[in-house]
Amino acid sequence: MILRFMDKIDNMSFKEKSAFFEWLMLFPALSLMVWTRSDLGARLLPGAGIVSLLLMVTSAFVTQLPDQVVLFVIAVWTLLLTAQERFNRWRDFRKGKRCHSYSLGWGGSSRWLPKALVRMRFGERILEPVVFIATGIMATRFMPVTGCWIMLSGFCLACVEKQALHRQRNEQHDLVDGMIKSEVNSDTVERFSESLPQPPHQQSGAAIPSGLGEDIAPQKHRSRPPSNFRKN
Repeated sequence: MILRFMDKIDNMSFKEKSAFFEWLMLFPALSLMVWTRSDLGARLLPGAGIVSLLLMVTSAFVTQLPDQVVLFVIAVWTLLLTAQERFNRWRDFRKGKRCHSYSLGWGGSSRWLPKALVRMRFGERILEPVVFIATGIMATRFMPVTGCWIMLSGFCLACVEKQALHRQRNEQHDLVDGMIKSEVNSDTVERFSESLPQPPHQQSGAAIPSGLGEDIAPQKHRSRPPSNFRKN
């Protein structure tokens, strides 16, 4: 089964491999996002729940006692935070509040950072990954498994944010290109439409058509029955 899976990966194109590994890195990153961010997309939250369950299972095979307890506590707390975020998304949906289902959320650093850095997502793209990677490096001295997991998750978080920025810029470029093409096409249509002859019913001073020919209108008035009512 593993060999078949590896063969499928080998047969993928570079773009497909990049998308697959990007999807794979999203799961470790979600285990950190639920700790520091709000407004996470509803479709991303099930991945955080799966990761928390895997961490619970992994903690059972850890031999060192402090490392095992800390990893289990992280897994349980991640699961509780995920459940809270799912409830918040359900409540926002019922209230009519719009939230993208694949939103990466906003961290707490957006409350005190300058607005220019908030628009750049400086806290989510740079500050959070650096803090988590540094924390994981320091934690590996006392808790190797937990420290390596935090460090790996921080690296995956940085990669996910970088790919999200790349997609956002591509969408913006495509939008601007579409606007330029539409302006060029509208100018072309306007230039060629001015050279066409104007239809008769659009010329100025033309009479409004009544739908009756000159030979039909008198016959219609003659065939009308006389009225039995007289004016006093």
